[in-house]
Amino acid sequence: DLTDTDYTPVVGYGAAYTSILNTGQNGLKYSPPTGFATLTTSNMTALGSDPEANFKSVAYTGTGSELEISSLAFQPGFTIIKNRDAADNWMIYDVVRGATKEWHPNSNLNEAETTTAQTLKSFDADGFTLGTDVEVNTSSEKYVAYNWKTGASSTVSNAMTKTSDSSQTNVDRAVDTDTGVSIMKYTGNGAISTILHGLGKAPGMVWIKATGKSSVCKAWHTGLSNATRSYIVFAENQAETNFSDDRVWGAGHTSTAIGVGTHTYTNNNTDAYIAYAFSEVEGFSKFGTYKGNNNVDGAFVYLGFKPALLILKKTA
Repeated sequence: DLTDTDYTPVVGYGAAYTSILNTGQNGLKYSPPTGFATLTTSNMTALGSDPEANFKSVAYTGTGSELEISSLAFQPGFTIIKNRDAADNWMIYDVVRGATKEWHPNSNLNEAETTTAQTLKSFDADGFTLGTDVEVNTSSEKYVAYNWKTGASSTVSNAMTKTSDSSQTNVDRAVDTDTGVSIMKYTGNGAISTILHGLGKAPGMVWIKATGKSSVCKAWHTGLSNATRSYIVFAENQAETNFSDDRVWGAGHTSTAIGVGTHTYTNNNTDAYIAYAFSEVEGFSKFGTYKGNNNVDGAFVYLGFKPALLILKKTA
């Protein structure tokens, strides 16, 4: 029974209109537009396992002596380390090239891959082990490490195909569809080619670095203006650049393969390369663009999840 202290919700549009308020007694009768669904829990895609079983950032303090980081719920295969207290290099490691081998995405020298025994010494079941090198483990200095699960490295037969004559070569690769990461190590052939990435969907971002010579890392992103000719460069303060032909990415990236052209930084004959392809995984990763507005109430980008790592690059 209602009393004069009860409050009842009212929907009204004035005397000339009729309103119906469905409080749940009858099922919702609404037909969404074609290709869309109503926002109900029954229509929500179930997300996969705990995201931290696939990616985790770790902050640690260096000891100056061998240090084991064992706070991960997985064995990483792709790890990026940065000293937060000193102007040391960014250090990129992956399971395909192997522990102790790093390259520096920030290096203005564009140097080749280096092997340093006392940096990241091993990828472990629950983390990684560091040696005494100052760029990863100076006593009392603070570091951050970003870690992805990738699976083990293996050789994939005939994974690289030259477009002109269909000749094929092998590729060393680690791929994990839970994280949407594929790491590919290949030898350049100097011709437009495709490389099987194993992700099952087209990547949203690709990085390629020549490991045996001084070179820049070329990066492609789905938000760039041209699918086969646009790129950005690590360690340089330049905007998006476009070639007049397909020399960097060949025919582009698809659900089965990344493309490489004839450029010296992506596919020079006999040179060694490492490529990283990242695809979107619902509830885990997203690749997009936004336009700045020079306002404290800045642009909003919907991801569908709270990010643990955010990478931004101005392209204009």
